[in-house]
Amino acid sequence: MKKRWTAALLALCFVLSLAPYALAVGKPLGSAEPSVLYVSESGSNDKDGTSEENATTLDHATEIANDKGGPVQIVVVGIVSVDTWTSPTVETELVGKDEDAVLKFHYHAISEGTPNINLSGPLSIDGVSFDVYYEEEGITSSSPYIGNYVIVANGNPLMIGEKVEILYNANAEYNPDTERQEEASGCYIIGGGLNEDITTGTSVTINASVPVTRVYGGGYNGTVTGDVNLTIQNCGKVQHVRGGGYAKDKDATVTGNVNLKFANSVTDNAIYGGGEVGYPNKKSAAVTGKVSIDLSALNNGFGRPIYGGGCGETAPVGEVAIIAQNIDMTNNAAALYGGGYDGATVEGNVTIQMKDSTIASDTVWGGGNEANVNGNVSINILDSKEVIGDIHGGGEEGNVSGAVEITLTGGPITSCPDIFATGKGKDAEEKAKIGGDVSITLNGSRADVYTLGEDGQIAEGKSVTVTLDDTDQLHGAVRGNAEQTQYLYNYEIGNTENTVPETKVIVKGDYTSTGIVGFSEIVVQDGGCLREHQTPKTLFNNVGTVTIAKGGTLDLLQTNEITGAFTTAGTLKMPKPVSAERDTVYFIVTGTVAVSEGATYVSTEDNGAKDAAYVKGDVFLRSMSEYSGQTPFAVSETGKAEGYFTDSRTASGGGIQNEWFVDKTEPVIIQPADITVYMGGDGYESVVGDIDSGETTNSEGLPEPGFLFTVPDEINAALEGKANAVDLSKYLTFTYNDGQGTTRTWSIQPYTPDGSSTLDPVDGIARYVYRMVPAESQDPVRLTFTNDEGQEVVSDEFVFDEDCLNTEYTMALYLNQLDQGHVQANFSGIEGMEACSYPIQLKTGTLTVRGTTEEPASTEIVSEESEVYGNEVTAMAPADVTYYVNDSQVEITDKENVKLLVDDVLDTQVLTDYIAGMEDIPAGAYLFAVQYLDLVDTSNGNAVVTMGEGQKMTLYWPVPADADTAEPFYIVHFDALDRNYGTTEEIDGLLQANPPELYENLKPISIGNQQYIKFETEAFSPFALVYEKDTGGSGPSRPTYYTLTYDSNGGTQYDSERYRRNTVVQLDKVPTREGYTFTGWYADKELTQAITEIKMTSNKTVYAGWEETDVPGMLNGEDHYAYVVGYEDGTVRPGGNISRAEVATIFFRLLQDQVRQENLTTDSAFADVGAGDWYNTAISTMAELGILRGRTPDTFVPNAPITRAEFAAICARFDTGENADGATFPDLAGHWAKEEVERAVSLGWIMGYEDNTFRPDKAITRAEAVTMINRVLQRNPQSPEVLLKDMVTWPDNQDPSQWYYLAIQEATNSHDYERTTGIYETWIQLRETPDWSQYE
Repeated sequence: MKKRWTAALLALCFVLSLAPYALAVGKPLGSAEPSVLYVSESGSNDKDGTSEENATTLDHATEIANDKGGPVQIVVVGIVSVDTWTSPTVETELVGKDEDAVLKFHYHAISEGTPNINLSGPLSIDGVSFDVYYEEEGITSSSPYIGNYVIVANGNPLMIGEKVEILYNANAEYNPDTERQEEASGCYIIGGGLNEDITTGTSVTINASVPVTRVYGGGYNGTVTGDVNLTIQNCGKVQHVRGGGYAKDKDATVTGNVNLKFANSVTDNAIYGGGEVGYPNKKSAAVTGKVSIDLSALNNGFGRPIYGGGCGETAPVGEVAIIAQNIDMTNNAAALYGGGYDGATVEGNVTIQMKDSTIASDTVWGGGNEANVNGNVSINILDSKEVIGDIHGGGEEGNVSGAVEITLTGGPITSCPDIFATGKGKDAEEKAKIGGDVSITLNGSRADVYTLGEDGQIAEGKSVTVTLDDTDQLHGAVRGNAEQTQYLYNYEIGNTENTVPETKVIVKGDYTSTGIVGFSEIVVQDGGCLREHQTPKTLFNNVGTVTIAKGGTLDLLQTNEITGAFTTAGTLKMPKPVSAERDTVYFIVTGTVAVSEGATYVSTEDNGAKDAAYVKGDVFLRSMSEYSGQTPFAVSETGKAEGYFTDSRTASGGGIQNEWFVDKTEPVIIQPADITVYMGGDGYESVVGDIDSGETTNSEGLPEPGFLFTVPDEINAALEGKANAVDLSKYLTFTYNDGQGTTRTWSIQPYTPDGSSTLDPVDGIARYVYRMVPAESQDPVRLTFTNDEGQEVVSDEFVFDEDCLNTEYTMALYLNQLDQGHVQANFSGIEGMEACSYPIQLKTGTLTVRGTTEEPASTEIVSEESEVYGNEVTAMAPADVTYYVNDSQVEITDKENVKLLVDDVLDTQVLTDYIAGMEDIPAGAYLFAVQYLDLVDTSNGNAVVTMGEGQKMTLYWPVPADADTAEPFYIVHFDALDRNYGTTEEIDGLLQANPPELYENLKPISIGNQQYIKFETEAFSPFALVYEKDTGGSGPSRPTYYTLTYDSNGGTQYDSERYRRNTVVQLDKVPTREGYTFTGWYADKELTQAITEIKMTSNKTVYAGWEETDVPGMLNGEDHYAYVVGYEDGTVRPGGNISRAEVATIFFRLLQDQVRQENLTTDSAFADVGAGDWYNTAISTMAELGILRGRTPDTFVPNAPITRAEFAAICARFDTGENADGATFPDLAGHWAKEEVERAVSLGWIMGYEDNTFRPDKAITRAEAVTMINRVLQRNPQSPEVLLKDMVTWPDNQDPSQWYYLAIQEATNSHDYERTTGIYETWIQLRETPDWSQYE
């Protein structure tokens, strides 16, 4: 963002440059008003130069300036010849009157020692052109391209302005001898002296966007005592740049530091931070101090190497620090060397830091080129745009005596450079050596790492350590993408036999590696995770020892083998085998294995994407050495709960001596059998109070609990197999012993003698239901009941009351204060097995309490039709009927206590409305009798009873007294509904899937003096008798439905809805509309009658109300300035991401001026936002306002792409209103930004996707960002026709049909406007964009 705003500022400066040159020049060298003197070719020494008419000569103007004193401005009129001019001793500005101003230099070669301009004081030159002509014999326009005119600063400040131009010889022709166009236009600029020593430092600034031949920050055959400051920026082309001096005939040392800044410029030849030695003489061009080089904005801006040091054996420098930002190393000849060239040593340390740069074709070298570094090297590459070139810790045919550190942080995942710990040697005899240890750190970056470059060497006893700290934006390679690879190689590139003896890989973050080859030690630290890349190649190849610290993880995808020891207190992950018999993936250790507390084994699936269930018998680790340890690998909490554990055992075959595997202790599972009971409206006993046999087995009226047992596979196998149930009471007892003297014993008994077993369709196990019988004098077996609110009560404290009605409870065995871990399931008497014990595991069952109405009836079940009598529905059971408790196959032997429960239904209307709409019942006037029928065991807590499979019971329904018996009767059986059926909508869904059973055209039968409707059923639930009244009846033939229509007035569209007559509909929908806030639903189109519900007495329409969302008070909604500037390639990239820092800057610029100034601060609360960062002021100010927050309390992560949730939250913080109810998305549940996102949605600032998701953690695009900002600011052109023809346009935003076209144009053009309708505008004229650079 900073670059783009700077580009806008430069464009503004270009417009200003069209003014007269003299008026455009500032006062860089002083603050006093200068005297103005005019000079011209025809000027006279007799003139005083005070006006153009009184123009004098350049030499005379100098005399006047020196005599007068104070700063002076010399204005060049037309062409002025310059042979040798010594500038005034006072501060001088040399400027052109207009674009025709030319300084025409006599030819002077640098070897002559005579400068064209010789500074005696500070001088700035701007607004003139430089030209050269020849008068000397033998000098022609076809002379070789050498220095033609010379400017010598002699230590005085020199500034070449941006409006200086260099004219080429218009008559120059192509020279076939030199094969070049002869352009006699070169220029030498020397900060020091020419063949003279100076005792001060130098300061040279070149802002000209024109070619310059050579620039020396120091002297030319002359020493400098002091610091050199050389700045070259916006310069079209520089042939040679030397931070130091040039030494050929005499020394040209710099006794001090060199500060070289090279920005937005181009060089065709090498840049040296130090000096240069001219041959054959070997005078000194040394720099005694530190060389600091600042490179920025070099977009393909250098075609030759840049050296931190000097050139030549006698051109050493002290230390080197190179900072490179936003540079593009894509030219094939481009390279960056921390050291010097051709024997020019660096006597101290070298530091290279690169940020936001492209390293594409060539190389970064920590050392020099045929030159040594006698210190340490540090290379730090941050957030690079692309890094696919090479990075060398050492030099090219040069040594580094000290240690090397290389850090690569961030960068796109498509980049994968080669990193070499060393440099590149000349050959096998002359290697490039590193004298110290080497440390390479990858932090959120991909790279292939080699411990040795070509003909590289690490000193004996020194090591290479690679640290993988991928805690930034990336996790190394993409695990599911075989093309996104990265390797660590311990060998010389091209020579796998040459390795480094001591190498280590330290894993601190989450890192995926394709392969680690030849490293002697791997350490995964606490919090680190080393993942194997999903490729056919194994992660480890000839790797020595592997150590996993506590809290660390090694995640493998296939069999891997190491040559050394394996030590772990962390987590080992391996793929889950299909079965123990098909287990083929192991971690094989040649050396010893040491397992410490904390070591865990986790099974994975889907190529490591998620944890998997354990498989008994899974072998995950094998060792070729003996193992004597006692500590096992732990398993996950889920695995532990399921009884899994690990063990080790000796093994043989293939050199394996020991292996670790997964085993399982299969517990005996105790689960209460599900039970359903009825309770009456006045209390539980009302159901059975009139039944003689209605006493229950305990005082609470609960059925006696039954239990299902699941036994281990080996027990099932020893008996008759899973599918064949056996009576476990012969073999199984339970005991408790805590070792402190407390013991208990329980036996088991079949719930009913001769009961049947049930085959579970899920696990395929056949089971009986049992009672658990405590030993004499022990407490009875009890249960706990837990409702859906988590309230728990023990069975002997459970009381039936109205709160229990129609409730489900979770049931579990109650152990009181006994520790489950001390309960054992004991088996004995099984043929072929010794007595054995297992732990227990408790599972839950369900108690369902169904309610009855105030006066339910329980009728006897008869065995013959002649026994049917009375006015209640009566059931007749077949002689061979079998009853079971709760469909459990627990047979009820005392059939006399099974009764038919006859009760009213909870809501007759919803059932009769449904019947009235059934097409199979002819239209007519019907009456309805509706009853709920069920079977209950009155001797066992009114437990629900079911019949045997295929058995039917005959029901006799008394004919109502008002029925017309001549007409057919109908029975409707709602077998899909249980006792607690729900609303109309719920019933419609259930009955659509399972339509009710219809008994058609039934005729009454007579039994005694009573008529009945007779029918059979296999199951019980609500039944309805449908009949016609003998006098015509008055029941409805069809229900009436009405349509509810939503008119959203431009907001979210909703489908119409159908409701039954008199239904009261809650209006809980919350639509959204761009730029508006929803105010509620209204009953009238004029929006005067606000409503929250509506009763469907006819077809209805409700209308959405809206009010325009105001621009938040802190933001400038009046001035429509451009707040987005395109990229340097002329694109705007609507689909690209936008960073958190860029968004902060946009909103900072959109603040009201007063708000910005009152809250302006540069005090950052975030560790990763520094005082020198371009975005510091914006982020610090917005954080001070409470609009911005970090991703953690002390980090902002400015360069990370901003997410949709983060962006919406920023928008919402400008408004402090309440959230509208219901404005939400399902994927916001539990999200930190839920309330703020909902606020932004309710204000019409941000929308979700068509699938009703918001996708809060998705990175927002630039198009989405500007669309939302425009909504917040009410900046909305209605159509392309309201824009202006001369507006800024973009090659990637040319299609007006794209949804973002108008938003992008609005955001990138400053304009005046008029409001049209609502939130829309029409553009009137374009306007200038403010200068925001003052805040960067």
